[in-house]
Amino acid sequence: MEVVLEAGSPENAELTVGGTITATVVEVRNGTYNTPIGDSQLVLSTAVDSAYGVQLAQLIPGSPVEITVHDLSGGDLAQSQEAIGVYHVLYDKGQFVTQGTNSNPRTIIGIKPDGTLMLYVLDGRQPGFSEGLGLTDAAKHLVDLGCSTVVNLDGGGSSTIAVRKGGIDSKALVKNSPSGKKQRKITNGLLLVYDQSGGEEAEHLHTYPSQPLAMPGADIQLKTYASNEKYEPVPLPQRVKYRVEPDSDHFADENGLFTAGSSIGTAVIEVFSGDLHTTAQVSIQNNITFTTNVQSLTIDPGHTFDINVTAKYGYAPIASKDSLFAWNCDPAIGTIDADGIFQATDQTGITGHIYVEYNGVTKTIPVQVGAASIDFEDTVDHWAREFIGKLAARGIVSGMGDNLFWPGDSLTRAQFLTMLAKSIHDLDVTQATPAGFTDVPAEEWYYNYVNWGFETGIVKGMDEFTFAPNEKITREQMAVMLNNFIINTGVVLPETNAGVSFSDNEHISPWAADSVAKIVSSGIMGGYPEGDYKPQGNATRAEAATVIYKLIIILDNTYSDSPGKPEGLPTGEN
Repeated sequence: MEVVLEAGSPENAELTVGGTITATVVEVRNGTYNTPIGDSQLVLSTAVDSAYGVQLAQLIPGSPVEITVHDLSGGDLAQSQEAIGVYHVLYDKGQFVTQGTNSNPRTIIGIKPDGTLMLYVLDGRQPGFSEGLGLTDAAKHLVDLGCSTVVNLDGGGSSTIAVRKGGIDSKALVKNSPSGKKQRKITNGLLLVYDQSGGEEAEHLHTYPSQPLAMPGADIQLKTYASNEKYEPVPLPQRVKYRVEPDSDHFADENGLFTAGSSIGTAVIEVFSGDLHTTAQVSIQNNITFTTNVQSLTIDPGHTFDINVTAKYGYAPIASKDSLFAWNCDPAIGTIDADGIFQATDQTGITGHIYVEYNGVTKTIPVQVGAASIDFEDTVDHWAREFIGKLAARGIVSGMGDNLFWPGDSLTRAQFLTMLAKSIHDLDVTQATPAGFTDVPAEEWYYNYVNWGFETGIVKGMDEFTFAPNEKITREQMAVMLNNFIINTGVVLPETNAGVSFSDNEHISPWAADSVAKIVSSGIMGGYPEGDYKPQGNATRAEAATVIYKLIIILDNTYSDSPGKPEGLPTGEN
């Protein structure tokens, strides 16, 4: 419930400690929230089922309302220019005050014994990126960072923190990832500024590692910058020199390439430029989890494929390289080197496994060498049998149960987007940033594929909050998605059917016309024997398999045998 009040002028709407505002009730709005606030207005907001909700519901439009602010602490708040409310006091006077274990994003202020303020924003509600922290754990973390008082402002989903990194940024940049993936409209903020600009002389040295975490043996690039007394970027005074603790087995060369040794713990790198000095720290850890860029592999005889490993320390990415892992494979399927590059046997129809091991943990990757085709009961005599069968063997399409494919059935936006994603060998959609659509929950099979498609610009939402994953995809929508995919991959399409027109060209939506022309011209899509395109007709599963098959041929010819190429088909197939 929200009540809109009119104070007559912006000055009359300003709350002050010890002051009173007199306003008039404009509107009482039940079951609403996020009501826009006019320049001379105030909005009272509360849950409709709360005690305050009953009081607000009794207000009558046109009646006067007085709002008075009292300082109940007995302090000197009347002299304050600005004030921000504190939601919870988490830690004070050596005691943890507010308890709480639910993991959420957090916006926190920590105060150190010398009065220094620490502004802290923690992302959350983004599985695989940040889960957030409970109140108690968040307080303990800031106490570990030296704070003697810790207060919680809000949950954090509405917070953005913009800061300048000394020596790099000339203006403040947003550094965190709000839960809604963009800055939310808010009623207050805290802005710290300084007067004038600084001089040209270097006063500070800053060194930033490309990653703060590394596995033993991994490389991290150090970058060093100088700043003036205002922490604005200025040129380095002299060539930078790096020195690692002499009693460690870590190493940093003259170009700032740091190589982690076998010692677990924090490595300290000293950095010098003229009379300026600073240090950088890298945490070396080997208690990691890891994933590979493919969970199964289908490869043509004699071809190579580069398998890459992504490592994490908890939820955090950690610097690694493929040569730090032990690689092996079944001899029948081929060979694999110390960097994870697999060379398939020249024989076809061979199956086996690749094994990746680190610290006693082994990942197994099933491998099929040679093209295989899967027949479904309802595709044996179908015109798209070859396309469907070969894509199914590669896992790009799948049946609908009982060995049926349902080639004439329509497919959804999420299903076609997934087919596009699976056409790329080295794609790990779990690394995509959450798109934030309310109708794409994290537990659904298409969650990561939608995130990938939105992040790369291949698809858009129906609006800011919805994607409609289960809506049937039309033929013109399919053309748009294909064209966006081509743009994202940088592939130049051939023009095998340039100038083709259809009897229903005027029915193609203006927003899809260019994409349809480009995809039809390339030969990936075509019309019907009657001469029409049917732009608003629902695409069938067989049509989708056909266009993906033709797309893969183009991608295969473009990328040849380079590591990380999209899923290719055997040479000579068309």
